[in-house]
Amino acid sequence: LESHYAPRCRLLLVANLDDAARLAGDAPRTEILDDPDLARYAHSLYSRLRDADDRDIDTVIAVMPPAVG
Repeated sequence: LESHYAPRCRLLLVANLDDAARLAGDAPRTEILDDPDLARYAHSLYSRLRDADDRDIDTVIAVMPPAVG
């Protein structure tokens, strides 16, 4: 690809919201991405990552969607 978006912030993938909360702890400038609606999550993922970059978020913790759907 001529251009490819890659977030500037660190991106961690976790299996569930409990893991995300544990990793986030009280860390400043950390955001958790999670959405039970798989279609909405997929549709908004890149815009949410770009928004995190725009707000100088250091780490984004993304909860992986279910393997089905």
